[in-house]
Amino acid sequence: MAALEFAIIVPVLLVMLAGLTDFALAFWSRGVLASSVAQGAQYAVLVGPTVSTSAIRSIVGQQLSLPAANVTITGPSCYCVSGTPAAASIQTCGNPCPNGTMPGTYITISASYTYTSLMPLYSNLTNPLLTETTMARLK
Repeated sequence: MAALEFAIIVPVLLVMLAGLTDFALAFWSRGVLASSVAQGAQYAVLVGPTVSTSAIRSIVGQQLSLPAANVTITGPSCYCVSGTPAAASIQTCGNPCPNGTMPGTYITISASYTYTSLMPLYSNLTNPLLTETTMARLK
């Protein structure tokens, strides 16, 4: 009788374990994306306004251990920050902001990865596209 009960419950437990493993791998992939984008932003901030997008892309790519991840770098762009809470409005670089200050130079780094689920059933329940984006001020 115990063997029959065990045979009935094992498939249920295996499906639950597979789902947990799948979720953990997706969560890990998201963490890798976030860490890679943060490393690229840190590099951009350290180098400053003269940083090249190819150098940032190289840093992010070195940190990524995910195949076929897509890295997008936008900028540099200038923004004026004002108000409470702070809001950013795009401004032409070199022109002063409405409050008289000079706009800050920012770069946006984004990485995306399409996660392939281990379980086909779970892949229909979630969005497989994982995306992380950060904006860093260069000066």
